[in-house]
Amino acid sequence: LFRSLPTKEEFYRSKFPAELFDSGGNESAAFGTFPEAQPPDYLAQNASLWMDRQLLDTYGYKDKPVTMCHEVCYPSTNPGNLTFETQADYFVRHALHALAWGIPQFRPGILTDVGGNYRMSHWGSSGFCRAKPEFNVKPSFVAFATMTWVLDGAKFVRDVPTSSPSV
Repeated sequence: LFRSLPTKEEFYRSKFPAELFDSGGNESAAFGTFPEAQPPDYLAQNASLWMDRQLLDTYGYKDKPVTMCHEVCYPSTNPGNLTFETQADYFVRHALHALAWGIPQFRPGILTDVGGNYRMSHWGSSGFCRAKPEFNVKPSFVAFATMTWVLDGAKFVRDVPTSSPSV
């Protein structure tokens, strides 16, 4: 429906007609944020999904699911951001959170890093493969493909309580 949390809250608080939207759309940018980050970090995927669920429930839209929009997370490997291995780890952890939240479609990052200076942005180097002319895969490609193969058709069963807010 709407992208920013304050905008969503104002529409929900004003009783936006439920028949005019199917779900609360989430587009958490995450970038280099820990996948398990907690509120009030609204950029982190897990925290952002939790906040969207709270807003829908609080304002009377309990029957509306939270869905994720086109391309989320963006764990980038440009200089100063994540290593290739950390990017792979983050992609998998973000996907597992999406599974736990019941997200029907999860579209993290982009297929390849983009060319030019845009590759140095938070978005431009979040590909599963390097930019042209190489197009060779990063560890995240292998990690995500393996996770998809191993968890194909899996359903989230339950939370496992821990003493850590980041696990």
